[in-house]
Amino acid sequence: VMIGRVNPVTKAHIQILETAARAADDVLLLVGSAYRSRSFRNPLTFDERKALVRKVATGLDARLDVLPLIDTLYSDRAWAANVRMAVKAYIRARNWEEDGVKVVLTGFEKDKSSRYLKWFPEWEALPIEPLKHGGRVINATDLRRALFLDEPQADLIDSFGAAPVAAFKGWIDAN
Repeated sequence: VMIGRVNPVTKAHIQILETAARAADDVLLLVGSAYRSRSFRNPLTFDERKALVRKVATGLDARLDVLPLIDTLYSDRAWAANVRMAVKAYIRARNWEEDGVKVVLTGFEKDKSSRYLKWFPEWEALPIEPLKHGGRVINATDLRRALFLDEPQADLIDSFGAAPVAAFKGWIDAN
């Protein structure tokens, strides 16, 4: 299981998904802020993010499922319960025996927003070293700043995104 807003998807997100695919039979990406209104923080809808992930996560198609995750403002406990419910529903939809499934949560600790990685002690953890470029951790926040606020920083955009950013720029141009 990987949890992320992937708004937009970066090379780091793809690295996490590929690492998870090497370690597991199936990969579930729970896309956070799935039904939030468009904003600087969430420029893409859930369906657009799902399509973008599918476009750039080549080779994972048959083993990757992308599902929405509903936010709960001001309640980390309710959010964690939503995550557990989404994973249980996924397991049931696949007709797997819950006791026979080993759930592994993967990701990297970027900042305080990654604290949720420790909220699921019943699941195994697959920590991932953050992907860096020029000493900077590749992340969607800096990528959005480069795309929307600052003068385009070609080096940042290319190094953080490459294929994901090209797909995202194509989306921007088309809309």
